[in-house]
Amino acid sequence: MNRDKIWGIFNVVQSNGSFIQVNQPIFVTTEMVDIKPFAAKINHIETRFDPGDKTNGVRVYLNNSQMKLPIGLRLEGRVKISPIKGIWIKKQSMVSTGDQHIVFVKNGNGFKAKDIETGIELEGYIQVLGGISIKDQIVQNAQYLMDSESFIKSK
Repeated sequence: MNRDKIWGIFNVVQSNGSFIQVNQPIFVTTEMVDIKPFAAKINHIETRFDPGDKTNGVRVYLNNSQMKLPIGLRLEGRVKISPIKGIWIKKQSMVSTGDQHIVFVKNGNGFKAKDIETGIELEGYIQVLGGISIKDQIVQNAQYLMDSESFIKSK
């Protein structure tokens, strides 16, 4: 069996899948002390979704002629993504009702529920595409101000 050309399969959480592209650089590390971290590139993004762990597979072809990585070795990969501009809020600052995303904006001495349009979620933060501006002050934990009347007044 020729083990000079192998591939590594990396699981990418579904919410991060939009950041991954074919030919994107990936920095690979192993649990083996004598193998130094190395750079590779993403060669294939699997279309199969694993509902058990909510991931997609990413395949990276590796030239193993010099590294001699053992088959079955656990690898970890990191990719660098470009910054995503926009308004970002902590996930806990928003309440989701399924079809609505609500934040509480400071209004005089109180707060008013306001509908927002959201984008992607990344590491506990939500991208806000519309509904509030950078000047608006919102509560840090929307669960504390949530009541049924707030949702009626948000539209």
